[in-house]
Amino acid sequence: MRICILLIIIAAGTLLLTGCEGQVSIAEKNTLDVILTGDWNATVKNAKLWTQQEPDNPVPHFLLSLGYNYTDQRDKQRAELRIAFRDSNSVQVIKKWSGRVAESNSGNAYAQWIDGVIYEQLEQIPSAISSYEKAAAIDPAFYLTQQSLGTLYLSSRRFDDALRCYERIVKLKPYYSGGYLNIASVYILKKDMDTAIEFMKKAIEVAPNDLTANYNLGMAYYEKGMHEYARQRFKKVAEIDPGGSAGADARRILSQLGR
Repeated sequence: MRICILLIIIAAGTLLLTGCEGQVSIAEKNTLDVILTGDWNATVKNAKLWTQQEPDNPVPHFLLSLGYNYTDQRDKQRAELRIAFRDSNSVQVIKKWSGRVAESNSGNAYAQWIDGVIYEQLEQIPSAISSYEKAAAIDPAFYLTQQSLGTLYLSSRRFDDALRCYERIVKLKPYYSGGYLNIASVYILKKDMDTAIEFMKKAIEVAPNDLTANYNLGMAYYEKGMHEYARQRFKKVAEIDPGGSAGADARRILSQLGR
């Protein structure tokens, strides 16, 4: 019988938990505790402390990037990702960590999803899909898994599988415009533009100022020769994004159509 003894010690000013898996800092434990419940604000707080204690460890930088992403701090997210994935060795360190966490938390959907994210970063798509499918089996209502799975199914041209994922997202988050746009993207690739348009219109119903929905619907109308409908959408795009590239593109098309 193998017995694991858990001790709390002081090392270089940092509390450590020592046991079967080696040394795990209090900062790591606290970060793991909150990320496995999907508390992104607490993830940012704890992962930031962990990066301060271990600035050369890519793992807390990766977890901090996830926290920033899901708290809409995209500039900070990109900065942390650059640190986390600064070289191939860093990616392998993160993968080893995520694999250990997934194995020791086999019944936790977030643990399996994080492992899938790393496999996807490594471009090991079948393994990423497998991890995401494990997460979905544990918790079908975990929308991040459905989003990740849908994206990989779509890129693999598994359109029906992607559609099922996106339909689950719409049921879970009926006021999330991205769910309807995801479904529309499937129908575009299936060359069913009429159905795609209907789902773009649904996206605008729940989020009238959604820039992507208005722009994509405008382009769909434009390509079908429905210029009056296209004109309405592009006017909206120019209103929503007056200084951006989408707004500039909309104004260019409007000038071609004649305002």
